[in-house]
Amino acid sequence: MRKREDMKILRGIPASPGIAIGKAFLFKEGEIPYERKTLLQEEVPLELERFKKAVENVAKDLKEIREDVVKKLGESHARLIDAHNLILKDESFFEKTIEKIKKERRGAEEVFHENVQKVLDAFSSMKESPMKERSQDIRDVSRRVLSFLTQSKTRRAKGIDQEGIVVAENLFPTHTARLSLEKTMGFACDFGGKTSHTSILARAIGIPAVVGLETVLENTRNGSFLIVDGRSGIVVVNPDESTLRRYEKEKKRYKEFQKDLLELKDLPATTLDGRTIDLSVNIDYPEEVKEAKKRGAEGVGIFRTEYLFQGDQPPDEKRQIKTYGSVIRQFSGSVILRTFDLRGDKLPHPHDRFVEENPILGLQSIRYSLIEKEVFKTQLRAILQTSTLGNVKLMFPMISTLEELLQAKEILKEVKKELHSEGIPFDEEMETGMMIEVPSAALNAAHFAREVSFFSIGTNDLTQYTLAVDRTNDRVAYLYDHLHPTVLALIQKVIEEGHARHIWVGVCGEMAGDLLAVPILLGLGIDELSTEPLSLLGVKQIIRGLSMEEAKRMAHEVLKFSTAGEVRRYMREEVGKRFPDLVEVLVEPQE
Repeated sequence: MRKREDMKILRGIPASPGIAIGKAFLFKEGEIPYERKTLLQEEVPLELERFKKAVENVAKDLKEIREDVVKKLGESHARLIDAHNLILKDESFFEKTIEKIKKERRGAEEVFHENVQKVLDAFSSMKESPMKERSQDIRDVSRRVLSFLTQSKTRRAKGIDQEGIVVAENLFPTHTARLSLEKTMGFACDFGGKTSHTSILARAIGIPAVVGLETVLENTRNGSFLIVDGRSGIVVVNPDESTLRRYEKEKKRYKEFQKDLLELKDLPATTLDGRTIDLSVNIDYPEEVKEAKKRGAEGVGIFRTEYLFQGDQPPDEKRQIKTYGSVIRQFSGSVILRTFDLRGDKLPHPHDRFVEENPILGLQSIRYSLIEKEVFKTQLRAILQTSTLGNVKLMFPMISTLEELLQAKEILKEVKKELHSEGIPFDEEMETGMMIEVPSAALNAAHFAREVSFFSIGTNDLTQYTLAVDRTNDRVAYLYDHLHPTVLALIQKVIEEGHARHIWVGVCGEMAGDLLAVPILLGLGIDELSTEPLSLLGVKQIIRGLSMEEAKRMAHEVLKFSTAGEVRRYMREEVGKRFPDLVEVLVEPQE
């Protein structure tokens, strides 16, 4: 009889809420060994053909996997696999490998692996989460190519015979089709962040997940008993009896609490003294609409349209109209379409993709749109044409200067003239707004407010830029907190300047779903909150259980504090008095 293993508690990034308890199913892919070889001149053509054939086989394999993902999760998730195909076509991997085989007469495996490693080394020094995720995509594709070259069988997750928790280094879109999602209870991964594929997938299918654990694979065996706490970012390996009993009670309580919250789904987000807040959802993919509607969402506070660029070419006008329309038609409230918020690693053409040393200060978002005017105009045409389908609003991302906003508005004006001349109808009164994501926009809000119909505060980036903290960098992430008094002061200024010029102001960042932050935002006078679908009903309960007088008092009090810790402790106490069950079940525990 095997001796009971000691309990281990691992901490990572909470990616999808809930508690999963069950046996581990390890999905582990090791390095693929290969032989180094020197070629005779007459062997070079055969080696080139062998490499090209391997790439063709990987492309064929990806096509089949994509079809499976479409059946399971829909077209939007399947498009994530298109990024893998782009990597195959990238000159750094394909053409350079061919050139080196010809010139140096070395085996395809060695040359290809060498080229891949050079690119990965360039990414390794970067702390940006999108860069980390792209490097993982490259690793996945390179393993597949090496697998065909060496004729080795890559291990795939082909489904779980019984319910289990998937434990992996990382889960790629290419793995999704091989997982039995109906029997998957949760995810625990060493890599990944809140925007990684694993996190998006977990939230889409409604299962708990913790990512960024770093050592879960080395501390887990197949069949190990696990607890995944997606609220606090904790994974317990081989829990002892008392820990297991405690989490079983918490899991039951969480499920019962979520069931109770569903009773609020058709009720208005109105405070005790009659102030109604426009409560909407954030959408990354059309498939998320189902979960949003299930929780009573009437509108979309931000539809992030970047996923449409997960392919060989930028999306054409027809495809965009179809995609936007599929979302707009399902909501009775307003749907805010944000124009493409792209960075260097996600640009539409392979030759446009590049690695920037500091992408958050580089060519991105509205800056890219103003340079690639035709791509921008195509999207504006599509948005305008779908504006007749419902209450549609347009929003520009990452505006940092007034000049950028005026240029964007001028291009929008050009597109409207084009549609008029073509006799294509659109909503002439469609509201146009902008995101407040950088301190320069917040501090200059009075001038921006004269040019737009609304502000939407993106608190994720506003916090990051204000505090000069990369929240994906483990060394400094502890400094990142949207409840920092400086961030709160900027939000207060934006709301006051917007209201002074009679425009409404919303919040669409993670702060909108932070139950400790909601009373502060109410007290500061926010008009709209847009949250992730899973956070919607908890936020609604807070709104419905407070008066504006209480909220204003709390907001006034926290603005006196000098640290985020003070604000968070105070709000936990205040919200805990009024909503003890909500705080205990849904709010991440303090360390």
